[in-house]
Amino acid sequence: EPGPAGARTPPAVWALYCALAVTATLLHAGFVDTARWATIRAEWSSAILAGQGPSPDQYRPLTHWVAAILHRAGLGWDLAYQVIRGVATAAAAVLCHRFLAAWFPLAACVAGTLWLLAFIPFTHLHYYFQPADPLNLVGVLLQGRRVELEAATLLAAKTVIATENVMP
Repeated sequence: EPGPAGARTPPAVWALYCALAVTATLLHAGFVDTARWATIRAEWSSAILAGQGPSPDQYRPLTHWVAAILHRAGLGWDLAYQVIRGVATAAAAVLCHRFLAAWFPLAACVAGTLWLLAFIPFTHLHYYFQPADPLNLVGVLLQGRRVELEAATLLAAKTVIATENVMP
């Protein structure tokens, strides 16, 4: 890691981020991904994968493609989306920390990343199932990372995520 935080990030910090990502995913599962969505989610995903889903999600198929791959691997639709949310939230925490590490000391990087992780459950209030949100967050943070690195290598990954998860 370049910058003031350098390579001094202890493994316990990464473990904390992963634990909080799992916690945010479980909160989402409990507050949003309730049993009442099980049938709707499967139908919704199938419709989007068939090119007949509701707008704007029809224009954000990446999450549904990944969920379909996990579903074909044996996971239920609910678990597939929870795995995507958990992995994307953990990736967002790592990307946020690494972005902040270019300019700030370790304590500020941890504080900023913890703020991001603490804020995520509040985004679950008063909304319905939003499957593209976790990958959208990763896309935004990848773009920040690309700018920080001033390299085009991550631009391709960001472009794929952005083009498959945003409205035209």
